[in-house]
Amino acid sequence: MRIELAKLTAESGSQDNFEAAGAVVSKMSAPIMNPQSGVDRHDTLVPVPLYWRGSLGAKLPMDTQISIRLVGETHLPVVAVMGGISAHRFIVDAKSGRHTGWWSDMITQGGAIDPTKFRIASMDFVTGNDQQPLDLTPEDQADLFAFALRKIGVKQLHAFVGASYGGMVALSFARKYPKQVSQLIVLCAAHRPAPQAQGWRVIQRQILRSHIAAGTPETGVAQARALAMMTYRTGTELNARFARSDQPDSQIENYLVARGLSFSEQMSAVRYLTLSASIDHHFEQPEKIKTPCLLIAAEQDQIVPLADMEELAARLAGQTQLIPISSVYGHDAFLKEIKQISGPVREVLQEGLS
Repeated sequence: MRIELAKLTAESGSQDNFEAAGAVVSKMSAPIMNPQSGVDRHDTLVPVPLYWRGSLGAKLPMDTQISIRLVGETHLPVVAVMGGISAHRFIVDAKSGRHTGWWSDMITQGGAIDPTKFRIASMDFVTGNDQQPLDLTPEDQADLFAFALRKIGVKQLHAFVGASYGGMVALSFARKYPKQVSQLIVLCAAHRPAPQAQGWRVIQRQILRSHIAAGTPETGVAQARALAMMTYRTGTELNARFARSDQPDSQIENYLVARGLSFSEQMSAVRYLTLSASIDHHFEQPEKIKTPCLLIAAEQDQIVPLADMEELAARLAGQTQLIPISSVYGHDAFLKEIKQISGPVREVLQEGLS
């Protein structure tokens, strides 16, 4: 199924709520050259202005900085890339430099997002410190990202590619800064949270709060993540993975324990609370988004149902294309179905290149 809407109109600019900030940009490290790909990587810190407030009134700690990573040569058109709440700015290579990044199958020479053709900008989602959760929205992340881009001299995005939570940020960015982005590519994200998924996240946050109060936050993160894993994947995928075992209960338990423990080593309980709640603060107005948009939805996604993305496609004010794909991985399709999504993403990114 394919939906195409031709509703592209002109849009006036939008002013940032901290345009006059005098933040001092600092380099976290010297440019890094990957010996295998020959692609430059630059890490930069941009301080958040002290007077900044989120759309729900959140105030970030005074030492908060926005961590930005740029991959690719400075003369190339810039493509922003953001993923789910567990994602980070290391999209091509991981923090240690010894492993691949979270979307390295998509971002590779000759791949859907080619770092030899585009300069890729990514960001660590901002949550403050680990002292207390904050009421931050995807719109707040878009504001902080737009501010950081200006501070490092990036005036225009060729495209914003956002998956899951990153797709929510991309939608907000396009509404608030329409002149700064030429194209949107949104995967497994809609204009509002689905009630069933909200309910699952409510339970996860209850688990987190209980363990924070008990002094066992890492256990809370592991248990909340284990529950989340059961909502991301489909029954078909889990049956294929575990049904052949003579001891299916222990096998799936071991899997969930391992996934939870691994996640608890990367994500603090407070950060998890902030980002989980941020998803449920997301309510966009599609009629105000006029940037051309490619939407990719997984038909089996329980977190972002296909019906919600169909509604988003129908309500967006710009030229819109919706491509549903079938995937036993459900919401994780954007991570697992690289072959299915690469073609459409590559095609859209090639538009407008000389």
